Amino acid sequence: MLKGLPQGLNKLKLCKMMSIVGCSNLISLAESGLSTTNLEVLRFSSCRSLQALPGNMHSLNALKGLAIWNCPNVESILEEGIPPNLTSLSIGGPNIWKAILERDLHTLTCLKSLSISNGCPDAVSFPQDENGVTLPSSLTRLCISDFPKLENLSSNGFRNLTSLQCLAIENCPDLKTLPGNNMLSSLLELNIVGCPMMEERCKRDKGPEWSKIAHIPCVAFSSFY
Repeated sequence: MLKGLPQGLNKLKLCKMMSIVGCSNLISLAESGLSTTNLEVLRFSSCRSLQALPGNMHSLNALKGLAIWNCPNVESILEEGIPPNLTSLSIGGPNIWKAILERDLHTLTCLKSLSISNGCPDAVSFPQDENGVTLPSSLTRLCISDFPKLENLSSNGFRNLTSLQCLAIENCPDLKTLPGNNMLSSLLELNIVGCPMMEERCKRDKGPEWSKIAHIPCVAFSSFY
């Protein structure tokens, strides 16, 4: 039944991790904000009534990991912006992903890991070329999942990912095209789950996408998600 968090969270100077999970009636967070001193990991999950993130998110300079899942009413990252030093960002849901896309995602120059689930239900490409999205060149790990209409991974969108080592694609049943022009040359690991068309097109030596992944040391396919 919790509808708000208590005042004084900004005084928890030694707190390094905070998880807020399953608070279905939570509408807002403490007006005083969160401690900006040592907070490194912040997670919100299944808070379906939550409407906004803390007002001082942009000043959480120690924050390295941010996860927002199943919070459908959170539609903004606030005007001040995303914490600048994030190394890991995990997003579930179209509203919050759209809000992040409206920011300059490529300015997160420390970001190493990015996970997006159900980010663009109608998207046929990722990143969507028409949005001109550039993913951070610092990424070493990328996971995309639950894109029901996704057909291709954009070569243009992957052009700066020269450090990408691990790519996971999950539950994208219509996916059939991977980035071309050696855009996956840095990959060490590729995991594809629940993408039957892609699995067929990546068959060794005979699939039309095989040449794009033949150099990757570890490639795994699974029919189950």
